[in-house]
Amino acid sequence: MPETDKFEIRLIPTTLTWDQTVSYPGVEYYINGVPLLDMIRKIEKPYCEKEGSPELVGGYLLNPKEVMRRQFARALEPPRYEDADVVELYCCADCGISDCWSVCCRLQEDGEYILMKEFFHNHRDWEYPFEFRFTKENWHNEIAKLGE
Repeated sequence: MPETDKFEIRLIPTTLTWDQTVSYPGVEYYINGVPLLDMIRKIEKPYCEKEGSPELVGGYLLNPKEVMRRQFARALEPPRYEDADVVELYCCADCGISDCWSVCCRLQEDGEYILMKEFFHNHRDWEYPFEFRFTKENWHNEIAKLGE
């Protein structure tokens, strides 16, 4: 049996201030007990330092649980269009707008597992060498935290 990772969702009080201030439960992901955002920051740090923009490291906002519930459901449906399996895990910390400054990945159902793979930044050619394998039971138990 292939080795599996442990997926966990935590809902974190999140506030976005742009034209107005909005508070909501933001979705953070933990992989094997480690915040995914911490893993991303570790990868991004040398890229940002090389660009001369160290302030960009991990500059993301947690997406609202309602947004993530829809994205996760859509990504695992039979594909209706190209990139239907892409999920935006984090959005721009400055404006909260999807596609402004995001880290994304692809989800794939693989027999008894859910794969989270092919991580990418939507505006940088940074390599995120992650691929995680979760049991469907673990995945669905955690996704249930996002509600109906």
